[in-house]
Amino acid sequence: MKGVFSAIENPSFPFAYFVRYWGGFCLRTYWPAIFSNDRPKALYPSEVYIQVSDSLRKIRDAGGPEFRAITTPSVLYPYLFCSLLAPSTPLAIPAVVSPEVWRSIGSRLLDTRLRDLAWRVAHRILVTNHLRLFRWGLGDGVCPRRGCRNIESLEHLLLNCYFARLVWSWFESYVTRITGSISWTVSEDFALYGLLPPGGQTWIRDLLFLFATISKKYIWNSRCRLVFDGESTRVESTVTLIKSDIRLRMEADHSRLTVSAFHCRWREPVIYYRGGVPRMKL
Repeated sequence: MKGVFSAIENPSFPFAYFVRYWGGFCLRTYWPAIFSNDRPKALYPSEVYIQVSDSLRKIRDAGGPEFRAITTPSVLYPYLFCSLLAPSTPLAIPAVVSPEVWRSIGSRLLDTRLRDLAWRVAHRILVTNHLRLFRWGLGDGVCPRRGCRNIESLEHLLLNCYFARLVWSWFESYVTRITGSISWTVSEDFALYGLLPPGGQTWIRDLLFLFATISKKYIWNSRCRLVFDGESTRVESTVTLIKSDIRLRMEADHSRLTVSAFHCRWREPVIYYRGGVPRMKL
């Protein structure tokens, strides 16, 4: 147990990640239902976390190792553990995510990788520089883009960074062309979770959510190539990749779906026909 306490108090130790990682798997083995992905766990304390936090608090009160709020043993939910162990020091807990987000993540239009990305964004566990600094004390938390010295939070990465803003600028012009709404702009709820104002046709809302998730995928890929490979990607190249991805998905649906199923998913003005072949003007 001495080694476990050392890993809890000193996350910089080489074995600290091992202890927290396998500790989470042990909890998941005994309480699989509580660790399911059907609902966000970062917002609602479950019996597992209540029991663990009570035990840790008793150890602390009995004169055991001192648990620091920033290094509390949390595999997946640091905000929850910190709030349970130190209720007198409220921490910033992510805003409640509406059920519409989880229904969107389960959309049939998303493949496995897009669904995984949307799930990570909704749970706010995409590993940005800010998360690395806050959770593990690594780096300076600053955006890796050249000339940008803002903290790389999730909102900054996917919306407020100049690179993301240029990508969303193209997206806004595209939405204006297909919907005719000149007042529509990319909001934080849409950029992060794909949420749109009430109203509108379901099929076009689903497609916009798909296109937004594809855009986030290439924004994230561009950022990762810059961090890990030192490859700086131009916005124009990223937009071209987004357009190509959307077209390929439309063509794949056209080849594998029935005519009625394809028309339920892809309609004008998102697509148009030339010689009986569906095309897109992005």
